[in-house]
This record gives sequence, C-alpha cells and structure tokens, in this order.
Amino acid sequence: MPGESFSYDSAARVRYETLAKGVSGSLVKTLQQALKELGFYGDKEDGVFGTSTTQAVKDFQKQNGYKATGIALPEMQKLLYEGKPRNSKNRKVYVDTLPPIPNPDMELGDKGDAVAGLQQMLKTLGFYKGDIDGAYGKSTMNAVKAYQKAHSIRQTGKMNSFTWLSLETNMQTPAPGQSTPQYELNESNVIVMRKGTRGLAVTRLEERLIELGYYNKTPNGIYENQDMDAVKQFQRNNGFTSSGIADLYTQRALFSENAVPASKTPPSDWQSITTNAPTTPIPTQPIVYGLLKIGSRGNDVVQLQNNLIKLGYLTGKADGIFGTQTALAVTGFQRANKLQADGMAGQDTLSALYSSGAVAQKPNNQQNDSNKDSFTRNLSMGMRGADVAAAQSRLIKLKYLSGAADGIFGPATALAVQAFQEANRLKQDGIIGSLTWTKLNSGNAIAKDTIPIIPPFKPGTIDKPSVPSFTAPTAKEVRFALWDTEVKTRSRKLPHATVYDFLSGGHYNVNVFSNGNHADAEPITEADTEAMRNALGKDNWTPRPVWIIFSDGRVYMASTHSRGHEVDHNPNNGLTGHICIHYPREMSVAEKVGPYAVSHQNAILSGWDLTQSMAVKQ
Repeated sequence: MPGESFSYDSAARVRYETLAKGVSGSLVKTLQQALKELGFYGDKEDGVFGTSTTQAVKDFQKQNGYKATGIALPEMQKLLYEGKPRNSKNRKVYVDTLPPIPNPDMELGDKGDAVAGLQQMLKTLGFYKGDIDGAYGKSTMNAVKAYQKAHSIRQTGKMNSFTWLSLETNMQTPAPGQSTPQYELNESNVIVMRKGTRGLAVTRLEERLIELGYYNKTPNGIYENQDMDAVKQFQRNNGFTSSGIADLYTQRALFSENAVPASKTPPSDWQSITTNAPTTPIPTQPIVYGLLKIGSRGNDVVQLQNNLIKLGYLTGKADGIFGTQTALAVTGFQRANKLQADGMAGQDTLSALYSSGAVAQKPNNQQNDSNKDSFTRNLSMGMRGADVAAAQSRLIKLKYLSGAADGIFGPATALAVQAFQEANRLKQDGIIGSLTWTKLNSGNAIAKDTIPIIPPFKPGTIDKPSVPSFTAPTAKEVRFALWDTEVKTRSRKLPHATVYDFLSGGHYNVNVFSNGNHADAEPITEADTEAMRNALGKDNWTPRPVWIIFSDGRVYMASTHSRGHEVDHNPNNGLTGHICIHYPREMSVAEKVGPYAVSHQNAILSGWDLTQSMAVKQ
C-alpha cells in the first residue's frame, strides 16, 4: 500500500531468483500458481513468463506497495510465499502454493509442484496410492504419517526438515519390487546390515531375497538369523565370503540383474571363497592384559604411563587416568612399533610395551638439529610437513605444546606459537617466520615456566569419588578439520569414540558403524544413552556443538543430537535407532545435502567460536 517501503533482503536473495519476461521453467509456473491463487493471474500455468505474467506481477506490486516493474524480485517473492500479501480484493491472506525452494515445510492444505514431487517420492516408496495432483490433502498427510511411523519419526503428518532428510536418504536405496536401486549404492548411502538392523532398507532386501528364492518369510524389516542365513547362501552362490553381513558389495550384487538365484548353482569351474566345512577351533592364548583406553584408570594405567614416560612418549608424572595425552602417547608408541595406531592399549600393544624390544621415541633434539637451519617457508595454520613437525617438537620440548608432533599446523600449534612468541618478545601472530624459527631452535629460547601439574596417583584411592574416571580435553587440543578430507578416514579406522559436551561437561561413549555424508553412531551402553540425554535432552533433534575424542587421543569439533532414529544395531543400549555426528564441511556441500545438514554446520561454527575463546583463556 502507499507509504509502505520494502528494502533489500539478503535472506530473500539466497532463497529466490529474480524472474522477468522471457524466463521459463518451474519457478515461473509456481509464481503463476501463487498469483492465480491471489486473483492476479487468469491464464494457463505454462511456466512461461510472458505478457500476461508480467501484467499479473505489476498488479500484485501495485496492490502491495511495490514499484510496478513487472519484474519479480526475490524480496517480492518472499512476501508472496512466506508473508501475508494483499490479494486482488485488497485482503491480507496467506497463499497455499508452496515456495519453489528445496524441501519446504508442508502441511494439510498446501499445494504446488513441491507437493507433487513429495507424492511421487512417497508413491515410489509404497506409502502413497493416490493421484499425483499437487494437493496436500488427507491422503498425502496419512502417507506422510505412515512413513514417519515406519522410520521412528514423530507422527505429525507434516513434512519438516527431519522427515525430508530421512525420505531423501531412503530414496537412495531400492524400492519394493525393484531389482536395482533407484540410485547407485555407494559408501555414502549404503546401510550395512548386521543382526538387529531395522528399517525399510531391510524390508527391501528381504523382498529381493524372496524374489531370488533365498528367503520364504514375510518381510518384517528386522535383520534376524533367517535373513543372515539367506544372505550367507546368496554370498556363497555369488562368490562372496559367506559372512551373513549385507555390506555394500553384497547389496550391489543382490540388486543387480546378474544376481545368481537360489535355484541355480555356481558354474562348475568356479569355486566359492568359503565352504560349509566345519573348522577345528584354534586354541587361544589366555588374556594377560585387559584393554586400556580413554576413561580407564588405576594401577594398570600407572604402569602403562610409567613405561611410556620411560620410552619418551609421555611427559610429566603417571596419574593413573587414561586421558587424551596418554592416548596420543600410546598412538605414537604403536606407530613406532608397527602396531595398529588406535590409541587403545590392548594385548598386542601392552605386550610390546613391556617387552625388552620396545622401540623408544627418538629424542626431539635429533630432529631439531637436522632441521635447525632448514627454514624454507613461513609456517601458518593449515600447513603440513616435516618442518611443521620439527617446530612442534621444539614447542613440545619447551613445554608450549603437548602430545605428538604430527606435522599438521592446527589451532593448538598456532596457540603454542603465540605463547612462545609472547614469552620470547616476538610478534604474536601465531606464524613461524624466520625470526620465530631461529629463536625456537636457539639455545637461549625461553621455555614455558609454568605448566599444569596433575596430582600424582595415590594407591588406595581408586574407588573414591574424588578420583575422576574421565579427564576432559582442553580447548587447545580441539581440531577443526573437514569431514571429507581428514575426519572420515579416521572415523572408519577408529569407530570407538567419546562425545564430550563441552557446554555441560557431560560425556558418553559411542560406536560408529557408518560413514557417509556424516557419521552414524550408537551409544554403547544404557549408561551412555542416559549420559547423552542428561547432556543434550531426550529425543532432541536440535544440533549441539560437541568435541569428539577418538581413541587415538585426537579431538575434533563436531555437532550431534540425541534423537534415536532408523537403523538400530544395539538392542541393549536403551535407545531405539542411532544418532548422527556431523563434522565440518564446506557449506556449499552441506546445502546440497539439505537444510538439516546446514543447521549442523551452523552449530559447528558457533561451537568453534566458543572453543577458540576457551583456548585463549587456558
């Protein structure tokens, strides 16, 4: 109306494109539908921005206080779809036509191409049997409720970001009756099935096994003994190791056109990898050592730490608490002694550690002397290499940095450099230039004069509440690393992790079973689930910034929630379904995944700001 003003809206420009005469496509068609609903457009909704569409836009603009240009700017479209514009009768109303943006919220009464797309997806998955009419009526709402019930989502009958995220994930696995997936199965979308796995993907697998003659039960969506036996038989007939686990390669073969059915035997010149012949049990050696890992405590940890100190992998005194620094020291020992570097001290690691042949860590000064005069470039955040490792070794020796010299210039290293520069009266920029390098490697470099001392372990106090079973990492230890370039590989190798909610101080252990667009994990015990709920709330979808502690001692910035959903491998942890752990990604990548992935990235960025503030104060 006259007197109203409308200004530049950056949020609108992110969601909507400018539309004008000559443009065509679905965006224009949706615009025409909304303008028709308001009474400004009366022609065919053909998706072509022609003369009649231009005039309709002008009429809308005049009625709503815009300059009548006939060009649909993003700000105008935001009012049209998300606000309460005036219609042709000068009444303020909401339009039922949904905006042309990815995965909008939907409910009863909505309409448009977005609804038609939803109906098609639900029909493909077997939940919707009505016409594809683009109207969100009761049949569509009931189909959404049925889908939500099947996937342990609150049954509202409304499409929200969580339901969209689940629906799009399930569209990447084969629908009932299809012999091949709608999209190719890969490491990012496959659901590896083990005993106890539940969900629609299991139902589809069961239906495919029935189709091929390996399974004769009614599909129930639960991966049980009969499912495993059927998969084992399929694997034997198709040349796989008969593990009974439906992994990526088994599922690809199962849904392929070349899958060998149960009624046929493998070619005579082809021998299956495994047989049904009984095997003679191999006697195992008695376990001498128990597993020590983050959270362990007691005299066994004291002994472990003393040996790590003796061999040069750990500094300070043995306190009997297995924290991140002990895990990093164990990892360093494992690498040097050619063991699996997972940071957990089990039978092999402890046997090697306590043997006479244990390989000690090379003294830091050996590396420093060889690199003392090898300054070739300024070192700053994000860089990697032997020169970074050499600088870290000096910082460790001078007590500014803890842990192992891994050759990665992360936030902890930058903060250590700044502290060194401050003590040695250098420019505090966190960058190792020629002056900082020279001083760092000089004989008169000033070491850090005060370092936190952990009270020594006292025998006989193990069971007292005053001795903590968990030592939280410091903010300086936390790394901000991208999921696709660094964290995913580590997550695959080290599935056992600890989630530390640095906002409340709570922590709980999880086991990661899948690594796709994010990590899928489950609390290990009921106590872990209870700790998760105490920290994050029960069944909370809201992204929460956390620190993830891997078993090798490294700590990463991440985000998670507490709502169990979909696949469930662990029936004894008090949680139905699993949780998701998101790590830093490029925002453009997160946007392609969906709104919920973006919300996790925003939580990570906020958490990282808090973490850096904490690190400066430590």
